[in-house]
Amino acid sequence: MVIICDISAWQYWRCPPLVRKGKTPIDIACAPKEQGGLGLDRKLLTPRTNAREADLLLSTRILSDLKGIELPVHVMLDRTAPQRSNNLVTCHRPPDWLAREHIIDIGNGLGVLSIPAMLETLGRRFGPFDIAGAMNELCGTYTLFHQTAQAKLLLNPLLENGTIKKLATRQTDIIRFFCDESGKKASFTTKKGKELPWQPTLTKSATLDNLWKRPPLVTLDELEIFTSRHPRSKGSVVYETAFNLAREGLASPFETQLAMVLTAPSHLGGEELPIPSFNRKIAFTEAARKLAGGKYCVGDAVWHESRAVLEANGYDYHTDDDGFYTKSGRTSALQSLGYTVHEINYAQFKDQIQYEAIVRSICSSIGIDEQTRTKTFKERNGALRKYLLGKNRLWS
Repeated sequence: MVIICDISAWQYWRCPPLVRKGKTPIDIACAPKEQGGLGLDRKLLTPRTNAREADLLLSTRILSDLKGIELPVHVMLDRTAPQRSNNLVTCHRPPDWLAREHIIDIGNGLGVLSIPAMLETLGRRFGPFDIAGAMNELCGTYTLFHQTAQAKLLLNPLLENGTIKKLATRQTDIIRFFCDESGKKASFTTKKGKELPWQPTLTKSATLDNLWKRPPLVTLDELEIFTSRHPRSKGSVVYETAFNLAREGLASPFETQLAMVLTAPSHLGGEELPIPSFNRKIAFTEAARKLAGGKYCVGDAVWHESRAVLEANGYDYHTDDDGFYTKSGRTSALQSLGYTVHEINYAQFKDQIQYEAIVRSICSSIGIDEQTRTKTFKERNGALRKYLLGKNRLWS
């Protein structure tokens, strides 16, 4: 079996099901870019009949269900197969520990690494915060899908004819929160028992955003089970460190950044705050409903016992009607229930003085002492925030 791996497996798991549907005609794929094509080499898509298995399989799939993967596709081949890389395929040897249970069969001789196995192998060349960020996304309710040229050929017409807007603005069968008032995880299913569909989001200028909303693809429990059953390898230390930094229920990249810096251990530059519930539903009393104009709101980070809420104002990522970004009296409603409401945006997260003031305020609300701001800690904390805001992360 030819196994999609490395960064290609990451792109596969990030790809919306909508993009996998349909097939781009080979004539369009081979047409020059100035004529609306992809400019791909026809020889790449029509290999010789005696070509190796990987070339034959991928040449027929990169224009269909693998449209979300950039070329060349990273694959693991059997050790006896030719390991020659080309413009279509980059070859890797499978690790000794790889077993059948680590491979998801996607049909016709192709497989993709399971999410835990993919993260383990990526841990050989990415750091703990990179892998933790990927875990947060996969365990959360969002994904960042960066459109490939193949995907754009499919999505652009759907944007122009209004299909994307219709999907982005629908109000039924959508994700509203990660956990309910009691902290129990939402089912992420429709009334008919089917898994909630992926939902695109639009920017303020009505273009298709990279962020898609979707049910979690994996749980922390599943990631932990992989660790307990898996023999130690080159990526194990990074995977295990990342697992301890990972959180469930995050709904945007900014929430992921905040979760890591606020709850990571101090020796890594984190604040070591108690882990809150993320995207938790908070039901309103009758009086609070009159203030908020709704039955409930969703807190980005909720320390329920301490009655404290942190609102992450991450620009375009919080524009849904039931999100916490749309205030409309919700802060007053929460305050009437005894909650202390804190807010933070990107500018405040970047600015050391404003950031520290917000952290100090949160610590006061939840009744703990903040980290001693030694020179060493401030350097580590500043470096961590700078890294998390960078653009060269695995989960950017």
